[in-house]
Amino acid sequence: MKFITYLNDEAHPQPGVLVSGDTQVLNLNEATNGRISSILELIEGGDALLETVRTAIDNASEEQLLSFDGLKLKAPLRPIQLRSFSAYALHFERAFAAAKKHHFSWLKSLLFSMFGKVPPKGFFETPLYYKGTITNIAGPHDNIIRPPYGGMLDYELELAIIIGKSGKSIQPEEAHQHIFGYTVFNDVSAREQLLSEIGPSSGGPAKGKDFDNSNIIGPWIVTPDEIVDPMNLSGRVKVNGELRGESSTSFLSHSISQIIAYASKGETLYPGEMLATGAMPYGCGLEDWTFLDDGDEVELEIDGIGKLSNKVVSG
Repeated sequence: MKFITYLNDEAHPQPGVLVSGDTQVLNLNEATNGRISSILELIEGGDALLETVRTAIDNASEEQLLSFDGLKLKAPLRPIQLRSFSAYALHFERAFAAAKKHHFSWLKSLLFSMFGKVPPKGFFETPLYYKGTITNIAGPHDNIIRPPYGGMLDYELELAIIIGKSGKSIQPEEAHQHIFGYTVFNDVSAREQLLSEIGPSSGGPAKGKDFDNSNIIGPWIVTPDEIVDPMNLSGRVKVNGELRGESSTSFLSHSISQIIAYASKGETLYPGEMLATGAMPYGCGLEDWTFLDDGDEVELEIDGIGKLSNKVVSG
């Protein structure tokens, strides 16, 4: 199933599920007599509410169904927590090679002095992540708003996992039981600011990642039964219709199961949390040192998951 959040005629967010070959939408709030007022409420309700949705779909009349075309989509979910991983070694290598080539050699030298190699040895031992800002969530057609320090504004093509079942110290072989679904994530980044925040005097990414509309997700959340192999999904980036990069989740250096297991180590994961797997190699401008101009239309797509389309505007 594919779950969305859209605005009704009164501009109020509504939870919906796509039906009829993704051409129509069933309003879940109305179809369940108010039991599901948001996608977060659906996720927190677990298998029981999913069964309620299936029943509502089976019993839906034509009068209850809306045309998907023309609906104003918002972010399908505002996660209760966002962990943003960097789980692709090839992205790490390509990004810092580009930084060195374009006169950011001080950064490469700093990382070598800190870690001994790029990516650092620990990269392959445990997944790296930082916690993002959930107040900056934006939807599949919202604008990318350039911050005042965003001269090198960039996109990141990422697969994101939505947690559907709570758990602590989850074992990798049981991790799939805790997945509600998947969505596309554009981790918009102000690169010059971000590069200045990497080093021993910094606590990690800050304003390079944290600004309005910097965490774009959507267009919907796809349940795992629709995805044959999340570790082998192709994706691509287009800017103004021009192909900028193609990639795949098969490049992941840590499996999705390992990512979930590590995030839950000694800590409970809760329904509605989001784990982003990191920028796919060839899926961000930094690797080729190409950044975004005002007016650019950025499309990020992952096969089987969906597509984001966002325009860059000045802040």
